[in-house]
Amino acid sequence: MMIHKINFSVRIICVLSFIITMAGFANEPASADDKISINAAKENNLQFTSEEKQWLNNHPIIRARVGAAPPLHFFKETYKGISVDYLNLIARRAGFKVKYISDIPWTKALDHIKNHKEIDLLLTAKKTKERQEYISFTDNYIFMPWMIFTADNVFISSIADLKNKTVSVEEGYVMHHKLRDKFPDINLLIVKSSREAIEAVASGKADAHIGNLTITTYIIKKNSLNNVKVAAPTPFENHDQAMAIRNDWSELVSIINKTLKSLKPEEHANIRHRWLALRYEYGLSKTDILKWIIPVIVFSLTIIGIILFWNRKLQKEIVKRRHGEISLKKSEGKYRLLFDNMTNGLCYLKSVYGKDGRLIDCEYLDVNDKYLSFINRKSKKEVLGKKVSQILPGTEQEWFDLFEPAPKKGQIVKFDLYNEPSDKWYS
Repeated sequence: MMIHKINFSVRIICVLSFIITMAGFANEPASADDKISINAAKENNLQFTSEEKQWLNNHPIIRARVGAAPPLHFFKETYKGISVDYLNLIARRAGFKVKYISDIPWTKALDHIKNHKEIDLLLTAKKTKERQEYISFTDNYIFMPWMIFTADNVFISSIADLKNKTVSVEEGYVMHHKLRDKFPDINLLIVKSSREAIEAVASGKADAHIGNLTITTYIIKKNSLNNVKVAAPTPFENHDQAMAIRNDWSELVSIINKTLKSLKPEEHANIRHRWLALRYEYGLSKTDILKWIIPVIVFSLTIIGIILFWNRKLQKEIVKRRHGEISLKKSEGKYRLLFDNMTNGLCYLKSVYGKDGRLIDCEYLDVNDKYLSFINRKSKKEVLGKKVSQILPGTEQEWFDLFEPAPKKGQIVKFDLYNEPSDKWYS
């Protein structure tokens, strides 16, 4: 009897231990980085309403769908991607846990969230009027332009060049519907994933793919599809992404929006820089060539024409100056011949003044042969550059004072040895 009581007690203890262990496991996060608590919102200074706080208490776990859309979200050993990083950060701040669910196709995921089955949240979705009838959306938090991707040897400059060409798109995605409804002259190759769409371009099965820049460049880089490039922009608005939430959970929409707004710029940057990459080679069409290249050529020819015109004008000016120099040399030769052979002794002088402003001396600049003979000098080298007082010692100051009007300071004048002193200075 005692043994039965002991066995019963042991069973009770084991059951209680198991319950306590499971309760602890349920409340224990997977790692220290993912630690979450209901008080997280308060600790992060998030101003939630009483209804939102109550909602968090009633819904501690959110089910989020992860698809095969790297770098936005994907599964490889663990759940990864830009949107996964965002939701993990939001969950830590707001105080809830996330249960990720994969292997649910996109179209089926839309049905599940519409009917509130299996999943509560889509990590990324484009807001459309049709979807807003049965899904609630957060603010856009990932911003991506639509681009045209082609193989390196394919020349595409705009969506107009895709007429009658094959374009790969993902089944059921926004671009699938846009091209089907607005561009019926484009042949669509419908595939299951973004990677299939890009590989179709790389292998030549499709002429182009229209996809968002973030996802497509990531796939190109990760799969070494080096023969695929960004060819041109599209006329479509950005493929901006929000989180899609079941329409009976407006509190969760508000909680996520408030938490997103509380994130610092560096927190956004850290997430994006971890995943984004870009290679852009924009093609030029014949229209682009006519629009940009021809004006450049015309401008260049105009500049060349101006340069040639001024060069020709400069050449004429050079020839004219050379002729002038030749004429001047001839005139100087004639003048020198006349100057050196005159019967009068002539010299050119530069006036020198003292501190008191009086003319005190003159400097020889030029003399003729007759003047040299009068002052008993044999060559001009003995005279030029020297002062009158050096060549003709004993010249008194009174001699310089006789000359009226006196030349201005530094003025060059001519002195004729045979004229009277008052007439000896000429400008």
